[in-house]
Amino acid sequence: AKVKDEKSLDAFINSGVPSLKYEEYKHSPVSKFLANSLKNFSENKQEKITHIDQINSKSIKIVFENGVLKGGNSIDIEGLTVEPLNSQNLNPVEHSVLSDPFQLLNKAQFTDGVKIVVKKNHQITTPIEIVYLNGGSDLISLPRIEIDVNESSSLEIIENYQYSGNNEIIIFPVLIAHVQKNARLKSCTLQIEGQNQLQVSNSVITQERDSFYKHVIISTSGKYLRNNHSVLLSDENCETHLYGLTLTSGKNLIDHHTVVDHMKPNCYSNELYKGILKEESTGIFNGRIFVRPNAQQTNAFQSNNNILLSDNATIHTKPQLEIWADDVKCSHGCTSGQLDEEAMFYLRTRGLDKNQSRGLLLKAFSDDVIQHIEIEEVKEYITEVVAAKLLV
Repeated sequence: AKVKDEKSLDAFINSGVPSLKYEEYKHSPVSKFLANSLKNFSENKQEKITHIDQINSKSIKIVFENGVLKGGNSIDIEGLTVEPLNSQNLNPVEHSVLSDPFQLLNKAQFTDGVKIVVKKNHQITTPIEIVYLNGGSDLISLPRIEIDVNESSSLEIIENYQYSGNNEIIIFPVLIAHVQKNARLKSCTLQIEGQNQLQVSNSVITQERDSFYKHVIISTSGKYLRNNHSVLLSDENCETHLYGLTLTSGKNLIDHHTVVDHMKPNCYSNELYKGILKEESTGIFNGRIFVRPNAQQTNAFQSNNNILLSDNATIHTKPQLEIWADDVKCSHGCTSGQLDEEAMFYLRTRGLDKNQSRGLLLKAFSDDVIQHIEIEEVKEYITEVVAAKLLV
């Protein structure tokens, strides 16, 4: 692929694919998964991509096929512009404490991209649904999204990952968003299809004064999923909400790494990530909150809760707070264990059988995250998907 950014390519080559010695990938063997997938590339044959799920029938669709932007997307909404991304209109600044190598690779050689701009003082009431269609191919998919929500404007997006066929897929997507003064951005990421994909996603969000950002991610399928989510609260009175639900089985691995960086005073952030792990699957949560010396009156909260439904399931959780200010309210915590036996016993005494009791408890556990999806069609769809997977 043509090099879009030489400096990023040089930086990726210097850093290389992370090994287990790389601190941020300590329990996340991406190099092993990647090596195994690349071995199978020669056997893969291009398959026709067969479908686009209409998760939200009223949304504006932006569709990538194996990382390449499909034509024919007609968008005619006042205050909204969508244009192809190229090396001339790339965002020059990408704040990210994580500095993930695959973020550098994407900037250097993204297969295709789109730039979404909401003009000042415009409220876009129709959600934008970014659909990533991936089928059998010997290509690595590197789609790229850049979003600019200008002052006093709002936007809602859905990222919908879909897979066709049984071949292994490698995808390294990047989303860069700038939420300007008094602007609002809400996003929902759905990773609910495919059992053979290897994916490392990087999302980098920058918030300006009085802005609002909310993200919900549902991850239920994938051989290896790694989601890096970095949010910079660069000015006062920013508000940030991050929610995640992991439901994994088999020998799959789902890994969430988050950074919330409080730079200025009077900001609020809240994180809630939950995991349900079955069989021999692995879950990882590493959440870091930075409170810089100038960020007095910060309120920052983080929670990670996990249920292991098998003795062979594994969870690695590492909530972190790094605070350099003294007038703050911050907390973090994590829990990992099996279903509450007392709660199970109580439900059994009320006439429910074992499977009904188990299902009710797991539904209540997962609903703490799902309830934060605000688009009703998407919430209903995810509720059905999660309920079906909990029965298996």
